[in-house]
Amino acid sequence: MHAVFMVIGIKRYVDWFLDWVTTRSVLLPFENPEMDERGPRDKEGKLLRSGLQPIATEVRYGMFGTYEVTFPKEYMDVVLTMLRFNEKVESFTNPSWLQTAKIKTRIEILRKALGCKKIPEYKEDGRLYMPQQVYEFIRIIPIGIREDKQHKFAGTKLVHEGI
Repeated sequence: MHAVFMVIGIKRYVDWFLDWVTTRSVLLPFENPEMDERGPRDKEGKLLRSGLQPIATEVRYGMFGTYEVTFPKEYMDVVLTMLRFNEKVESFTNPSWLQTAKIKTRIEILRKALGCKKIPEYKEDGRLYMPQQVYEFIRIIPIGIREDKQHKFAGTKLVHEGI
């Protein structure tokens, strides 16, 4: 999955936030139904038919000043909670209903231009904890999500989400 967002704030803290996100590890489920010899192995060297592969979340630069965090679908609740995709979007300087409506309209236009889906319902019980001072000096503006499909990869017979 891809969580698409914009981030603004003090450059040092925005950079710290983006660096922090890229150092998180998550587990990517995979399948090796045809037992491809290039597939992952256990500690004893035996080929695995399925399992979990540790990967790092990645931050990608997107169009129009957006960023994308890529992660396995199983971590949607945790990542969207960490990115605070549940917070209200409103104007910084003038939180009137008209300004808030203008901002929401602009985000909707940007979401469609980027080919994203609306943010789905998710549970807010999981979390990757980030230093609180980072949240004090940045603001994350959620745009939407993109879902990946299952793929066979790079000449192998491994099947997993195409992050």
